[in-house]
Amino acid sequence: YPFYIFLYPSTSNAVVHFAMAAQDLVLLSPEKSVLTFRIATIGSRIMAILLDLIILLAVLMGLTIVLAIAMGLVGGAGGGGEMFSGMMMVFMSLGPFLYFILFEGLWNGQTIGKKALGIRVRMSDGTPITFGAALGRNLLLPADLMPGTGFVGLLAMFTNVKCQRIGDLVANTIVLHERKPEPVFSVAPHVV
Repeated sequence: YPFYIFLYPSTSNAVVHFAMAAQDLVLLSPEKSVLTFRIATIGSRIMAILLDLIILLAVLMGLTIVLAIAMGLVGGAGGGGEMFSGMMMVFMSLGPFLYFILFEGLWNGQTIGKKALGIRVRMSDGTPITFGAALGRNLLLPADLMPGTGFVGLLAMFTNVKCQRIGDLVANTIVLHERKPEPVFSVAPHVV
């Protein structure tokens, strides 16, 4: 396999990254132990975002129904329509950003879709994602989705060794597959 070596300065010493065939990310920790991660595939990332968009659409539709009922009961014949429209514009424009930023920032790099597919966002050095990085990578989500089909983000992921979209490159993050713990069995000692 071809090896790609990336050097990122750390606070104490340099962290060396190796990628084998753009599938594995091997990190050398400051304690000189080798950590191996599997980079998330484009297919698993697309499935995770589709699941997140379905959940987000259901929540926004439910919120629309609740606000319509509340505005109909409270507003009556008055100016409830303008307030409803204004509130819906705020929720529809900020809702997707808040969903991704809050889940990734507060839920250790996972949204509901990412958790269902076993992937997680981490910093490029393998440490957990910071809230600032979650904010930065998700504020650039519209740039990745340009021209409406996600072409720019997909192009960035295809041309990058670590399969990073533009938001990942700016925030210095990477999406990795979670390692499932394997059960360890041993024979229990028993006395006859």
